[in-house]
Amino acid sequence: MGEKVIVKLEENGDTGLINLSVLNTGAYIPEEQMEKIFDPFFRLEKSRNKNKGGSGLGLYLVKKVFEALSINYSVKNLEQGVLFSCEFCKTK
Repeated sequence: MGEKVIVKLEENGDTGLINLSVLNTGAYIPEEQMEKIFDPFFRLEKSRNKNKGGSGLGLYLVKKVFEALSINYSVKNLEQGVLFSCEFCKTK
């Protein structure tokens, strides 16, 4: 079937918070590397370089923005793949 990326955006009616989730099916992050994925220049695939797919700064920058805006975020492995999620306040 192959990999898919499924993006969901939902409002929690009870709290009014917005939940954003991104499920990358077919992917898996080894548990011992889970915290490292937000480190600058970290890549799961050591064979990748700037010429073949990124600088290793993407998730680091996301983390810094989320922390600056006090946005709760998480990442976890599921049977279906890797789930990234965050929760933030709705603006008017």
